[in-house]
Amino acid sequence: MTTATVPFVVLGPDFVIVSTGATSKTVKAGVSASFPVSIAALNGFTASTTMSCTVPAMGTTCAVTTPLAVNGNGTVSVTTTALLPPTAFRPPAAPGFPLPVIPVLLAALLLALLSFSKKQPRLRLALSVACAALLLAAILPLSGCGGGGSAPPPPPTNKTPAGTYTVTVTGTSGSITHTTPFTLIVN
Repeated sequence: MTTATVPFVVLGPDFVIVSTGATSKTVKAGVSASFPVSIAALNGFTASTTMSCTVPAMGTTCAVTTPLAVNGNGTVSVTTTALLPPTAFRPPAAPGFPLPVIPVLLAALLLALLSFSKKQPRLRLALSVACAALLLAAILPLSGCGGGGSAPPPPPTNKTPAGTYTVTVTGTSGSITHTTPFTLIVN
């Protein structure tokens, strides 16, 4: 009688991440892309899995937006970032010339002209004091609390640059980890 040894491997429970739609998406910066995925059980796998995703592009976020159960479907959503329009970064407009000051200045000018009268020195002194008080009242609000001459902050530079990126979806259950790549093209 002859015997032969045959090697064999016993496979334990496992899972695989499967794309259930397109594995490549093209978007403009500022737009989201979704990749449908599912978890398929192998060899009686029934454990729970934790899903995550990463994308190396600056200005992007990646999330598994639907909880995935074994033999269930879910979605991986990748959101890119566009720059805000330039108007969003303009500093607030400086206040204009305060309108109530104009009538006060005109009144002070009129009093100054009347104070040049040579007929009554007491009247001239009273008009001069009133004129000085009006001028002081008109000039004080103009001094204000200016604030400095600092430049406005530069616009953010976290716009997702154009290019081709690999979105990596990772599933973990205990010591078992699997990844599945997707392609994101940003124009």
